[in-house]
Amino acid sequence: MSRSLVSLKDFKNWNIFSGLCIRRPAVITPELTPLEKQVADLYKKIEFERSYLSAHELRHEVETKNISNALSKAASTNSQESLITAREMELMWELDAEKYKPAERLTGMDLIEVIYYH
Repeated sequence: MSRSLVSLKDFKNWNIFSGLCIRRPAVITPELTPLEKQVADLYKKIEFERSYLSAHELRHEVETKNISNALSKAASTNSQESLITAREMELMWELDAEKYKPAERLTGMDLIEVIYYH
């Protein structure tokens, strides 16, 4: 065996470090033709229409339809209507988010330790 292999066997703990840098050059494509733009817009529209809505979005959509129906009839006949609409819930969430104040990063004990140890 070579001298370098014998000396490497003596090491029990190995620390292996590696790094990788990947460069991806920019791809410049020609501008779309009017027909290609129409097809791309059509695909976007189809994808949007086939996408699923969240429960909140569905609720908002149903409530919007109910409100427009109620306004057209001038009186609501549905006795089981939601008391809080989805939009009102969004506004409440925004107010809650504005009220939120994160806790301090340093607690009283942290400050005592900083003073004591320094």
